[in-house]
Amino acid sequence: MTAGFVHLFGSAGFAGASALQTALLRQGLGLRLHTEMSQLLAALSVQGTKPEPSLVLLGASFEQCCQAARQLRSVAPALPVMALVSPFTEAAVKQALVHGIVACWPASVPVDTLAMNLQRLLCHRQESATAAWRLNHLGWEIQSPHGVVVALTSAERALMLALCSAPRRRLSHDALDSVMGPAGSVSSEGGEPVHGQARGTGTRRMSVMMSRLRKKFLAAGLDLPIRSLRGVGYELCVELTLPHSLSAPATACDAAACSSAL
Repeated sequence: MTAGFVHLFGSAGFAGASALQTALLRQGLGLRLHTEMSQLLAALSVQGTKPEPSLVLLGASFEQCCQAARQLRSVAPALPVMALVSPFTEAAVKQALVHGIVACWPASVPVDTLAMNLQRLLCHRQESATAAWRLNHLGWEIQSPHGVVVALTSAERALMLALCSAPRRRLSHDALDSVMGPAGSVSSEGGEPVHGQARGTGTRRMSVMMSRLRKKFLAAGLDLPIRSLRGVGYELCVELTLPHSLSAPATACDAAACSSAL
């Protein structure tokens, strides 16, 4: 009985698959190799009815990895997707993250190191499944299930509160533009208003803020709990608990009013 499964997407002759399977077994994990996306999706559909945690490791060409990640995000948005990247460059890693791959390693990574990291990620997923993120101090801090705290600016706070109150915890780009409000009404960084920007630039402002927020979470050793939905908007991908005294304001004006009352 394994403690979880790694679904490996690659070619039938994937180099190192046998060695990786042996290393994973030492960590109590199983490995399943899929050479076609249809095979992988079918396996994940069956896996979804079972209690074992799982993740996907992409070991195909970089272009195939990005395509597979996009497809997996559309059908299984909560599933952790990792990749072996070659060549392992900063540009490649950034592109992989854009497509929804949450962690990358060089294709030459030692199998024992890879297996250990995959085991830790699966254990973390199991622990996080029963824990929740929290907004503390009236929404000015977000705390991970393991106690790591990230301070939020007024714009980041408004975003979190709006996502919490949205149906399915998703907001379109237009709705997020409304949350951000007219240019200068909500800060994008450090509590200072953003001036000189037309309302039509809301999508770009949101992209800049997400980039800064992602860097802030990475610096704290955390994955950003907000996922980009290509062509749609953004989604809160964790359970986030609000303080009892705080309701989620729907607009930037509501957020500003709440802030002034503190």
